[in-house]
Amino acid sequence: MTGHGRSADAADGEDPGGSTDRADAPVVETAPTLWEDRYGPGSFERLLALLERPCVSFARIAAEFGVSRERVRQWHRAHRPEAPTGQERRRLCRELKARRRLLADDVFGALHQAARAQLERLHVELLPAAGGFRERAVRINGWIVALCDGRGMADGQHGRSWDVWTLNAPDADFFFVWFGGQAYLLLPRRVADEVLRGHTLEHAGDLVVPFRNRLDALTLPDHEPRSEA
Repeated sequence: MTGHGRSADAADGEDPGGSTDRADAPVVETAPTLWEDRYGPGSFERLLALLERPCVSFARIAAEFGVSRERVRQWHRAHRPEAPTGQERRRLCRELKARRRLLADDVFGALHQAARAQLERLHVELLPAAGGFRERAVRINGWIVALCDGRGMADGQHGRSWDVWTLNAPDADFFFVWFGGQAYLLLPRRVADEVLRGHTLEHAGDLVVPFRNRLDALTLPDHEPRSEA
């Protein structure tokens, strides 16, 4: 494969020189049998799968098949024109990686497990941020929910933690505070402000009882989800 002194993964779908190599014949292969005669058994299905994966760059596909990126673009147009390319491919890859990080987060994992068990409908959305997506807040069924790690929190630290949590999610409708295992609070913002600023959780008493280890607040009619606009 010809080189241009650039990283293969840094130039997704870009080939400034438009160069080709010996494997780049003028005709784009169309028949899988002819394709596999040239590139080996299972190669056509492997190509289609790679084109569908946004985190696999055109440069990486080109290197795998021993062709130029221009040839990969031709294959894309011929065999998978609906698959993402260019900026859309990179955007989808960033979103996929953000979702993987979110799924690996312990606090989100606890919220997701509880929501699947208690809610009839569960729709989770990432919240965009500069250069990617927010990691300490998500949108669930229209609500913005802050993800708060309350493990190991000593008595008297709640006010300081509240300041950090509100800084991370100033627009949150709810604060999901996870204490480990199946112990958590899902506090509406007005309740969280009163509890975490005015009390320690140990002395909040009846204020937090309706929100302990249950997600009912996400379905109460006296809350209106924030507009996604």
